[in-house]
Amino acid sequence: MLGENKDVVDVSANLMPRRLWSVLMSAGFLFALYLIFSSVSGSEGEREPTFMQNNVKHDPDLSYGIVIDAGSTGSRLFLYAFTSGTTNELISVKPVKDEFGADVVKKVSPGLSSFEKNPNDAPGYYKPLLDFASKYIPYEMQPFTPVFIFATAGMRLLPQQRQDEILRAVRTQLPSLTRLQVLPEHIQVIDGKWEGIYSWIAVNYVLGRFNLREDVTHSSIRDKTAGMIDMGGASVQIAFELPQDTKFNAPALEQVNLGALDDDAKFKYNLFVTTFLGFGVNEGAKKYDKEIDQKMVEKLKSANGSDVPSIKDDCLPLNYIRVSSLEDGSQFVKIGTGNWDGCVSSVVKVIKEAGDCSTALKCFFGGVSAPSVDLSSIELYGFSEYWYSSHDVLSLGGRYDHDQFEKMARKYCSTSWKSIRKTEYSKIDVTRLEAQCFKSAWIHAILHDGFHVNELNNQFQSALKIRSQEVQWALGALIYQMRYFPLKQANRENIKAQHIDSNSSTFYPIVFILALLVVIAILVLIVTRQLHKNNASGLPAFKRDPSGYKKLNTEDYFMKGVRSSPTLYRGSTSADGRFYP
Repeated sequence: MLGENKDVVDVSANLMPRRLWSVLMSAGFLFALYLIFSSVSGSEGEREPTFMQNNVKHDPDLSYGIVIDAGSTGSRLFLYAFTSGTTNELISVKPVKDEFGADVVKKVSPGLSSFEKNPNDAPGYYKPLLDFASKYIPYEMQPFTPVFIFATAGMRLLPQQRQDEILRAVRTQLPSLTRLQVLPEHIQVIDGKWEGIYSWIAVNYVLGRFNLREDVTHSSIRDKTAGMIDMGGASVQIAFELPQDTKFNAPALEQVNLGALDDDAKFKYNLFVTTFLGFGVNEGAKKYDKEIDQKMVEKLKSANGSDVPSIKDDCLPLNYIRVSSLEDGSQFVKIGTGNWDGCVSSVVKVIKEAGDCSTALKCFFGGVSAPSVDLSSIELYGFSEYWYSSHDVLSLGGRYDHDQFEKMARKYCSTSWKSIRKTEYSKIDVTRLEAQCFKSAWIHAILHDGFHVNELNNQFQSALKIRSQEVQWALGALIYQMRYFPLKQANRENIKAQHIDSNSSTFYPIVFILALLVVIAILVLIVTRQLHKNNASGLPAFKRDPSGYKKLNTEDYFMKGVRSSPTLYRGSTSADGRFYP
């Protein structure tokens, strides 16, 4: 029985290789597809990591940047979106809008310098700001969004060691608190000069003065830029462009290149830019108060009686009364006279005491050497207190009219304090009303006696917004810090193109060969199946003979469905007595 079984062809033995062949061919086909798609993916260059999407639509042409103005009283975050053009133009920047159409801006208090004694708490202070901004940045773009934190006057007043401790804590710990790109070199304390430069860049960018024509090849034929004065509480900055042929050499001279190419003159500007620390309106008020205090000391020397001493103050509204203290703790009363012209005279005296032009042919206040440029002929914008002190109370923001400004300033100062609190001024913050008389005199004196701008013939205007966009030095900071972005983008595209070219010579032949192999494999599979089908449909079968193969008799045929027969199983005996293993 067992000897006869050696000459019978096993159906399962025939079917198993065919199934195995089918599995192998399918696996080979899938592997070939994998190789093809892997090659295509490789030819496109390196891909950026893919992250979970949020509800912000991702625009592949749009990049994002964050600038945080770390001031003395708080930190303000500004979120911008920008696109990159060619290396012959600047990046195109716009503020990101929230769901209500307002700029994405957020402030936290107090200032960064307040962490002087607890520097390790500073990184967590910025987390709410960055979490807020992240809601408006596509999730997959967050790791590629740079965060710039620039600290100003508040941090500059700290000892260097304290500054370093705070910066070190933020640089090392903040990256672990956000998915945004936080690099150590993007967290700095900047000086007042760079505040001025960034403001100047922002002003002229919004004005469109950097939109050069295609035929511009040299700086001599580009549009004229505007100058700016930013009057803060502690300091005032000024920045304006100098003509190319101006002979001026001083610390206030700064060459700024906004272009992506270092050797391209189109975006190189020679700027006069400096900061006057201690001449903001608040510090100016302190200087003026010292003058009043000194007068009070002299008056007390000859005073008799027990009444509280008093002194008249031209820089306070009429009949406004303020109780002040001297260094020894003794108190006295200031009584406002509302004499604006007298206030201006006193303020000018304070400004001129800061320095003279003994070592320069021309200088601004504080003895700062000045170039031979008439600021009256320059388009000049005044920001911060130049806007607030002109607009909020006097309603004179915008184009400067000297005579109208003086008229309204005199009118306000000469109005009794009681009337001010009851009239149209009653809705304005009381702190602003108390200081308005002095502030209007201070900004007037700085403009005309400090910077020598002609009272009647000038191009000065105060501004909060230009072309409906609020101008912040943060905008200028982003433009300057990302100036090389178009170059990097161009290099990235060139590398990608070269990568595709280098792969194309070998990529297509490989794909052709793989495709040909797949076709051949499919044809072999089809032919094999067809032969098996023909064999199962009635063609003579074969059994093994010691001398080779011979045909089986009709009753010995193995039909395709033999395995499903209820009387014929592998390992059973058929009707004719044969045993089938």
